[in-house]
Amino acid sequence: MDIEKISLVESKIGQLLERFAALKEEKRQLEERVRSLESELRGQKDEADRLRDGAQSVESLKEENRVLREGRTAARSSIEAILQKLEGIDFN
Repeated sequence: MDIEKISLVESKIGQLLERFAALKEEKRQLEERVRSLESELRGQKDEADRLRDGAQSVESLKEENRVLREGRTAARSSIEAILQKLEGIDFN
């Protein structure tokens, strides 16, 4: 081969090696970004689970509140009926 062709091949190989190094670095950065995003996703899933549990607790508390209010209403009615009966009794 003549010198010009050898120099051209050397230049192309140099460019290829530079591009390979750049791609290798880009791959490393992308892998790091993927790990970071996976970690962030785990955190968000944990937060979603925590919020879901909290929402279930709120619904449970709402149901308990409803039951207690109904019980309070029933107790109030019973007490009012007893008081009316007591008012009607003549203790003299």
